[in-house]
Parts: sequence; structure tokens; C-alpha cells
Amino acid sequence: MEKFKCIKSFIAESRPAAPYFCLNLNEINKCTESLVSMFPGEVAYAVKCNPHRLVLEEIIRSGGQAWDVASIEEIRLVNSLSRILPSYFMNPIKSASEIFEAYSSFNIKEFAVDQEDEVRKFMRLEIPASDITLSVRLAVSGHGALASMVGKFGVEFSEAVRLIKFIHAHGFKCGITFHVGSQCLAPEEYSKSIAQAIAVAESSQVPISVLDVGGGFPAKYEGHESGFDLYNDAIKISLSGSVLEKSHLRCEPGRAIAASSVMVLTKVLAVRSNGLVHINDGIYGGLSEINFLNCTFPVAVWSDAGERLTGGVRSWKIAGPTCDSSDMFKKEYLLPASIKVGDYIGFGMLGAYSPSLATRFNGYGAQDWVQVSNY
Repeated sequence: MEKFKCIKSFIAESRPAAPYFCLNLNEINKCTESLVSMFPGEVAYAVKCNPHRLVLEEIIRSGGQAWDVASIEEIRLVNSLSRILPSYFMNPIKSASEIFEAYSSFNIKEFAVDQEDEVRKFMRLEIPASDITLSVRLAVSGHGALASMVGKFGVEFSEAVRLIKFIHAHGFKCGITFHVGSQCLAPEEYSKSIAQAIAVAESSQVPISVLDVGGGFPAKYEGHESGFDLYNDAIKISLSGSVLEKSHLRCEPGRAIAASSVMVLTKVLAVRSNGLVHINDGIYGGLSEINFLNCTFPVAVWSDAGERLTGGVRSWKIAGPTCDSSDMFKKEYLLPASIKVGDYIGFGMLGAYSPSLATRFNGYGAQDWVQVSNY
């Protein structure tokens, strides 16, 4: 991968015609080190968020402690990098073949479940129960999250208690996990969810070896988002003196580590008099997160010579390059009133999920990467 000092240098030296993912590994280092130093438990990076090999390697160098994996392909990927860091298979639904390969080939011994049928898959495989921890996924409110995860996974209180007792009765070690939703702006949601977990643990009267509080810690897209210290405090205070205080504590950050590491650099294809700017990437390519989260992403504009353009801004609608009329941003963005064909627009904070979800619909979409030391 080519390396450049900054976006300006990349534009001036290369005049890129295609959209690019511009990767800043310094951001991965900074965010990983910060989370690991502050969180009072184990930090397991959510691989699905951005599985680029350079990102994963930088997380290892920066003190990353474990991997939150959701498929056998992710397990194979992280094990091709390093077998030092443990992996936890936290997708509640898995095939029997995935479970067997994860355990027998990669020594994964901790899994999430949210129904009895999933537990029975382990029983039918005749994997030694005492070697396995099964963490029951709780259904939580999802309030305060810009991307709710309510509905697909998780069980309510009474079923969670029953399932934990069932797991324990069949010789497995028991854990509890939940996910408050992605980009959660309300630290108190962790307190509420931990209170649910404590109530389940108390009612089940079963030893809980691990509490996994999931991900959801916010990245700073707009600058007003709460700092990690507030989430950290909420978690520690909620656990203090409880039946889960001595359980192994884990989190699964993805966005909080990866978001700030990528800017997607696009080029202006057309400027319409009605206030619409067409660019060479869109929501089907490297910019899918733009419409997924209800927030405004940071933006910067350069001339075709690499000079930063500022001042004299106005509100513009933005459209991607495909022939699909829905390939447009939901929000308008403030860009220079003088913007023209050939200028470059960089959209920051796109290191989380957008690279993973990018398609080549209509033959468009960012596929190429460069490294930058600064934006």
C-alpha cells in the first residue's frame, strides 16, 4: 500500500481519478491504547467493524487483548495474523460445523447463545462441556443508540434465567452478554443493562464466569459525544458490590477503535445549479455509513492541485455516481460555494463498517487504499 504524508500530498502527487480509502494507522494506535488503558477488563476488538489486515496488525501492536469474532472466516483471518490473542465467537447463531471448527481448529472456548437449540448443537457435537463457556445474550432496550440492535438477538428475563440454568445443568460454564446498540450516546444504558444482568444472575443462582458488555462506545463524529470515561464509570459503578463484580469483564469495541482511522476521498463529477453535487462514490460504495447513522460526518474539500478550500460555504445536496436515484445523502453538507468539477471531497470518520460494506454496484465504489500519516 502506498504511503503519503497527508491527503494534500496524495492529491498533489497522484491526482486520483477513483475514490480511495485513506487509512491513518496512528488513529488505530491512539484509540486502542486509550481503551485498553481505561477499561477495567478485557478489550476484544469487533473484527466485523473493519477487518483490514493492516488495521488488525496495528491493533496487535497497540496492545489489543482479544478478538470478538462473528464468523468462521473472521476466525481464520485473525488466526492468520496471530494466535496469541484469544477469540470469542459472539454471534448467537452458528452452524454446527462452525462451532466444531472454531473449537477443534482454533481452540475457541467461549460462545454466545440465546436459545436452547444453540446449546444443543454443542451437546450433539460431544465437545467437553466443562471446556466451554456459553454466554446468554440478553435483550436490552437499545435506547440512546444511533443504530439500534433490538429485535434480532437476545432473550428476556425469565427465558434468560431458564437458559442459564439449562446451560449450567449440562456442565457448561455460564456467562452473560448484551449489546446496547451501535454509537450509544447514553452511558446510563450500560448501567440499566448491567442491572438486568445482575438480576438474571441473582435469580439463576448459577456462577457467572464472564460478563461481556458488548460494544456501542461512541466515536466522535460531531464532537459532542460523551467521552469514554463516562461509560467506564457507569460500568464500574454498576458492578461494584454486585454478584457480578468478580466475573471476568469484557467489552467488544469496534467503532470506537476504527471509525477515525479512515477518510474516504472522492472527486466531484458534476455540480448542478439546483444545489446538487455528484461525486464518484456513494452509499453503495465506501460511504454507506453516511446514511446509516443519523449524524453529520466531518468533511474537507481540496482543489485538484491539493490546496485546501475553505470559506464561502453553502448547503449542498450530495449524490453518488450510480444510476440509482436513492444513491444520495439524507443530510445536506456545508461545502464551498465555489466547488467545481475536479475538486476533491474527503469524508472523515469512515473507518467503521463502510469499508466492510462497500460494494461494486453499477461498477462504482471505493476499492483502493492508501496510507496517510495525517489528514
